[in-house]
Amino acid sequence: MEKDFEGKITEVANGKNVTGIVCSDTQGMCLKARGVCSKKQAGVVTAIIERAKELVSDTRTSRIDPIVIVEFQSRTIHFKYMKAITMAVHENIS
Repeated sequence: MEKDFEGKITEVANGKNVTGIVCSDTQGMCLKARGVCSKKQAGVVTAIIERAKELVSDTRTSRIDPIVIVEFQSRTIHFKYMKAITMAVHENIS
């Protein structure tokens, strides 16, 4: 399983314009950080997804895992929660 995880991280990290990636568990512990991302960001990444989940009050859609995109002038950060792992991917805007 860890080999699969590492493979997916490498695949995402090698994407066009990707400058960093951080993955955390449901407690905010860092599972992996690469590029411009640091282990210190893991807790914040988990907190952002947890707050996004609180915005959904409709019980029919509450099982849907959120995707959060934060845009800056020169880059974006994509946050995604899936299978108890939260991932934040930093990308430069081309």
